[in-house]
Amino acid sequence: MATPPEECNHTYLSQSIYGSLPPLYFSPSSPMTPHTLSILGNAYAYMTRHFHPRSPFEEREVKILREELEAGMSKDRREQMQYYVVQIQDLRKRKATEVYLARYPGFVMYGDGRLDYGLAEMDVKDDGHGESVMQNLKKKLGGWW
Repeated sequence: MATPPEECNHTYLSQSIYGSLPPLYFSPSSPMTPHTLSILGNAYAYMTRHFHPRSPFEEREVKILREELEAGMSKDRREQMQYYVVQIQDLRKRKATEVYLARYPGFVMYGDGRLDYGLAEMDVKDDGHGESVMQNLKKKLGGWW
């Protein structure tokens, strides 16, 4: 006879508002610093100023992406999104994109401004602290980060 599946210990986060930012999913385990708040606020201001107007094609693509994000993006799609975002070399555009994604379930912004893509992969160092997938990706991609 099959044994019942183990219970999962899910953590459901609520959105929080800091300063002029829209409601974002923030990690409760890492406090928001004023410096990070300033960086995220500038990224949000950049996003609202420079990502409009869009062509009809871009509008359609953004609408499709927004619908997918609102419905809950699969782990595979979040991983694809991560690879897309880390290749954005303009730091303002990259941070603005991360702020945009942190508005949706599955993505969590840490207090230091890093975006967690909800891939639940951690490498544990000798001191017991984990390193996020983003940190590992930064190491793999090299110095332009």
